[in-house]
Amino acid sequence: MLAIGRALVRWRALTLPMAEPTNCAHPRCPARLAALAASVMALVFCLFFAAASPAQDLQSQLDQKKQQLQQKRDRAGVLSTTIQRYNERISALEGQVATLRNRVAIVGAELARKEAELNNDQRQLVVMRARLKRSLKALSERLVAIYKSDSPDMISVILNAHGFDDL
Repeated sequence: MLAIGRALVRWRALTLPMAEPTNCAHPRCPARLAALAASVMALVFCLFFAAASPAQDLQSQLDQKKQQLQQKRDRAGVLSTTIQRYNERISALEGQVATLRNRVAIVGAELARKEAELNNDQRQLVVMRARLKRSLKALSERLVAIYKSDSPDMISVILNAHGFDDL
């Protein structure tokens, strides 16, 4: 923009009336033609630089945007690779989770089976303890009864013996 302003100042300087009057009143006077040519040149110069400057600005902006786009594409490629690695890791972890869930189901079924066995064994233990209690009571009563009964005589001992070891 500064170049346009300078060119405009030069153009005005060339087109302003001269301080010294010229004797040329003819439209094809060399001084007038030179001034006109200078004015046209200044105008062309201004237009050229005015058009070139925005074109350069637009080109630099375009180059900058292309560079930014390439950076974004590069970043997208990196992110895409990262996402792919995370997806692979997630798939592997999902497989491990499925395996662990199957293992939990198997162990849970085994636990239920063992708990059922434990409950059955506990019921049998209660029954066996009750039977042991009754047997101990009957044995105790029998021992007391034997103790209180008459003492055996010699003939019954000999007859009940199966050999010399029993005597």
